[in-house]
Amino acid sequence: MRKYSQKENEMNKKLQHGLSKRERQIMEVIYRKKGFLKHERMGRRYVYSPTIPHNSAVRSTLQNVLRTYFNNSVEDAVSALMKVHGKHLTDDDYDRLIKRIEKARKEGIQ
Repeated sequence: MRKYSQKENEMNKKLQHGLSKRERQIMEVIYRKKGFLKHERMGRRYVYSPTIPHNSAVRSTLQNVLRTYFNNSVEDAVSALMKVHGKHLTDDDYDRLIKRIEKARKEGIQ
């Protein structure tokens, strides 16, 4: 379990009084992962936005999931998704997936 510095503990105590549990969790992540957010002052408040594009964050997250849970096996990951969501897919969904796989095989995905 991670130990917090005195400064972090004081900040956490201040945050606990005005934020919900979920908001506190979000703030803790923001403060620990410096560099992922930028902010701009708008009047009396700050507006935060990500420093990396959404598609880059998604790609990085998926790579981490593949590495952590599926030993870098795309086949195992797709198989797990099919077990979870396969019964909800229509014939059209399957046809579109097959077309994407065929396109990836021909062109390669960048």
